[in-house]
Amino acid sequence: MTSLYDEIGGEPAVNETVKRFYERVLDDPELSPMFDGVDIDKLHDHQVKLFTKVLGGPDSYSGRALDVAHRGLGITGTQYGRVVDHLTAVLEELGVPEHGITAVQTTLADVRPSIVERADA
Repeated sequence: MTSLYDEIGGEPAVNETVKRFYERVLDDPELSPMFDGVDIDKLHDHQVKLFTKVLGGPDSYSGRALDVAHRGLGITGTQYGRVVDHLTAVLEELGVPEHGITAVQTTLADVRPSIVERADA
């Protein structure tokens, strides 16, 4: 059985996905302030490893658990939704099959409680 990682094009596709995703997020006036002072190159590399793992590719992710990594950031449900929307748009732009997009969205819904800390105002 082919993994979603292989189906979408492996490492080059994941790198392009993460690159475009952060371009969109950093251009979003609601989200970009959350990344002030963040080493985006390091974050990009980290996200490539995490996304690779989530898609069934080689597991070289050694980062912190999602709840630990996002603790204290005060991320709202609305902010999280915007992040999901940006990632979905990138996946659509890159021609990821609908079942792949659905799988990613399901994973994002599953991990939402580990990331969202604040109710929306």
